[in-house]
Amino acid sequence: MNGGYCFVGEEVIYKSAIPAADVQTLARISSEQNFPCIFVGEHDICVCQPDDMVKKIFNDYLKVDVLPVKTAEEAIRREIFQMTPFITLEQEKRFFPNCRTANPGVGFLPLPISPPKEIPNKRVSTKSSITSVFAWKKQWHLATEETM
Repeated sequence: MNGGYCFVGEEVIYKSAIPAADVQTLARISSEQNFPCIFVGEHDICVCQPDDMVKKIFNDYLKVDVLPVKTAEEAIRREIFQMTPFITLEQEKRFFPNCRTANPGVGFLPLPISPPKEIPNKRVSTKSSITSVFAWKKQWHLATEETM
């Protein structure tokens, strides 16, 4: 599930958190069913109940640093802009009808978010999650060093 978070440089030009009721619903289901879920806030990211799949995808494949582990209650104490549950297709069909902002079939890949159209002539960076922001900044430095 994705909210929206757009920025230009250090200036946030648009943000739309996932509704708190949906965040609470998925956090509750994640705890009850004991599956991993990543919660992304404005300035942080954490994982609840991580397992080997989380490690394989985020650490091994995407080369993201180890994510901080929190309980569901700790994870949702702030605005959430992306939630990434690690569930099967059967679980997805069963759980997502409980949430209004679900994007069934998304899996663990973040969706791109378009910048607001009322910002003319500015280069706008949009990221659907802090995960991609962290990974992007880390990879940007590596890529620019390799091409210079």
